[in-house]
Amino acid sequence: MTEVAANKRKMKELEDNLLYHLTSTTGSLVEDETLIEALTVTKETAHEVNEKLSIAAENEVRINSAREEFRPGRSDRYSADQRFGLRSHTVLSIPHDVSNECCW
Repeated sequence: MTEVAANKRKMKELEDNLLYHLTSTTGSLVEDETLIEALTVTKETAHEVNEKLSIAAENEVRINSAREEFRPGRSDRYSADQRFGLRSHTVLSIPHDVSNECCW
């Protein structure tokens, strides 16, 4: 989560830097090398940050999905007993006419 927050802050910083260069440029925008450099860095960094944010969003979906698998009371999923092979309603059949010879 801290990496996601850092990436979002980085995007905000890039936007602010780019806006600063655009508003402070005098003359032709095409001839301002610092603006062109800022645009290039912003584009490259934004692409990297967007990839990281996309991966983080996909991971969040997977984590939430996995969390839902173990949430109590889910009627569309097996209970924990069924998932782990436990039988909570096992009935033992004991014959009523047990002889004395039986040694359990």
